[in-house]
Amino acid sequence: MIEKKQNFRIRIIFLFAIIALLTLSYLSYLRINNLIAESKLVNHTNLVNLSLEKIFGTLTDKESNHRGYLFTNDAVFLTPYFAADTIINSELNRIDSLTKGNPSQQQNAIALRTSIVKRMEMMEHNLYLFQTQKVSISDRLIGKALMDTVRTQIDKMEKEEAKLLSDYTASFS
Repeated sequence: MIEKKQNFRIRIIFLFAIIALLTLSYLSYLRINNLIAESKLVNHTNLVNLSLEKIFGTLTDKESNHRGYLFTNDAVFLTPYFAADTIINSELNRIDSLTKGNPSQQQNAIALRTSIVKRMEMMEHNLYLFQTQKVSISDRLIGKALMDTVRTQIDKMEKEEAKLLSDYTASFS
């Protein structure tokens, strides 16, 4: 009889241990899934931000090559100047793809693309003016204002991504 009581106690303890292990396993599984989802969101935000930085860096390089050509009239600056268009368009398309599920960022991406196109058109216009006459100071100032618009739009998109990441992270905590 005492042996039966001990066996019963052992079985009860064993049952509680199994229940505790299953509960901890399930909670660990949920936590790991949340961490995976959160890391995917962090990765997504980083991809958007990297594309934005690549666009801005490439556009800045394009401007530098544009300026180098205007100062020196050396065609060596034109190769990277024109090559930048492919990179910028590729990254803009990538941003469009990455922000598909976010209407706010899609609108920001459209505004960014518009600002960049205007800036690139202004650079093309200045190249044309340079070949026919002098580029005026007002044309240069318009170019600066357009670049400032691009910078502002990129900052806006980066802040939106940071806010989204913060909101997602808070929802997982």
